[in-house]
Amino acid sequence: MALPERLGGALQNADALKGGGGRVLGLALLGVGIVWFATKRAVRPRVLGLGLAAVVVTDLWTVERQMFVFQGPASAIYRADPITAAVTASPLPYRVLDAGVYQGSWLMALGIPGLLGYHGNELHAFDELMGGKNEWASVGAPALFDLFAIRYLIVGSAVELPGWSLVNGPTATTGGRVGFLYQRDTVPDWARVVGAAAKVPEEQLIPTLLDPRFPVDRVVLLADTTTLAVAPIEDMELLPGPGHATVTDWRPGRMTIALEADRAGPGYLVVSENWYPDWKAEVDGVSVSTLRGQYSLITVPVPASAREVVLTFRSEAYQRGKLISLIALALALGLLVGPGILQRRARG
Repeated sequence: MALPERLGGALQNADALKGGGGRVLGLALLGVGIVWFATKRAVRPRVLGLGLAAVVVTDLWTVERQMFVFQGPASAIYRADPITAAVTASPLPYRVLDAGVYQGSWLMALGIPGLLGYHGNELHAFDELMGGKNEWASVGAPALFDLFAIRYLIVGSAVELPGWSLVNGPTATTGGRVGFLYQRDTVPDWARVVGAAAKVPEEQLIPTLLDPRFPVDRVVLLADTTTLAVAPIEDMELLPGPGHATVTDWRPGRMTIALEADRAGPGYLVVSENWYPDWKAEVDGVSVSTLRGQYSLITVPVPASAREVVLTFRSEAYQRGKLISLIALALALGLLVGPGILQRRARG
């Protein structure tokens, strides 16, 4: 039953597969035997329940005990080292690109946001912009360093990068690997006001963004399916530079961004955070729609007079699901407790 490309692995593990099949068969027969004795009234219902529970626990223990490695507390396993201490000294928001020095969710455990995340459930648009899920073929493109506000780079060997400075390294990390920490000479903007927008067919968005000639700091690209009307760009050379925007408050799921007061006209606030429909925006207290700009980033149209934008992640679907779950839980508790209460009242 193995797939052709897995046949070799199945043959190499033939003995383990046979042993596992025998284990499953033995436990199944044991469970059937307990049920058979119960049908003959040879065991009491309580013994039946305990026996079946023992079979299930034994089945789980024989396999899942191999999946756990017991170590010290998280304060010791994920303790800070010179690299992570230097990074966490910077105020959020910022983003780090780790080239494999730290494993899995290591940086996440310390509250350090990494470009490639830690759980493998990225948004599809983000995966495509990065060059494919788990491939990340485009991750080194200079445009992506600007779009996602990459401030720190962690690599396993020394590199020469214009515009970047070595903070420390070679440094032994808590995980046992050697790393080098580089910091960008200029702190990248987490948010910026772009003066112009252009609608582009979906398949042309990524190649255009990654082209070194494209000014990602002056033009925001929108999919041609976007209903928002945008003014045509007359001359790329005459486009204004990015307007300044300051993140005055940042926390997971909420951002407050102050806009400079001397902008020449309306524009588009582009934030170095992945867009999702549940991001809600308020411009000077007025609710507005968010757009997916630069293929994957939060984009908010702002008039020339706008002074503050508040972004909040709020999922109506989650709230409905939460309410349904609470109602279902209350009903389940009622079904468990209600009959006993009714019986007591009947006896009284």
